[in-house]
Amino acid sequence: EGTSLGSGDGFGRSVASIGDVSGDGVGDLAVGAPGRGGVGSIFILFLAPDGSVGSHAEIVANSSSWANAPSCPQFGEGVAPVGDARSGGLDGWSAPDLLVGCHGSGIGGPNTGAAFVVFLNVSGEVLSHSTLDVNTVGRGAMPLEAGDMFGMDVGGCWEGLDVDGNGVVGDEVAIGAWLGDTASPARGDSGRVHLIGLTGGGGVR
Repeated sequence: EGTSLGSGDGFGRSVASIGDVSGDGVGDLAVGAPGRGGVGSIFILFLAPDGSVGSHAEIVANSSSWANAPSCPQFGEGVAPVGDARSGGLDGWSAPDLLVGCHGSGIGGPNTGAAFVVFLNVSGEVLSHSTLDVNTVGRGAMPLEAGDMFGMDVGGCWEGLDVDGNGVVGDEVAIGAWLGDTASPARGDSGRVHLIGLTGGGGVR
């Protein structure tokens, strides 16, 4: 519907079923295109009952259409739902929310990586977002470093899961750091996964 994909867009690099964004009773999809426009984007595909795409919204990194949008190469490398889709995502509003990976973020050094919790409205537009990066994640024994590629893949622990037993469903996320070091045993660039508990506003608990 009205959007042409280009060479190198990488549409389909990540795909997630994210629940019913529009509230029409049909589940919708988020699809990453991390090469699009040199920065990357996420497409929200609003599905019809027969599985066809009725309409779509595009969330573009570094866009003036949402406040303080991140400037981050490979935005959309990973995408996942976050929060309990049955109760309005992480923030409890009507639309599900997204976790978006961006391993090319240079905050903290080249390719340190980042991820973003993106809060949507029922049209698939961004209401607000929070940032998970070197300033908020892994500041203890295993900090994020240049080259870790944090955000290469992301996963939301939703659909009834409460990993840490705090009574809140779906407020934990898993984010891969593809070339992160490990401490015990010490191995460089072997890769790590960060399991992170979130607040309702998308910050780190």
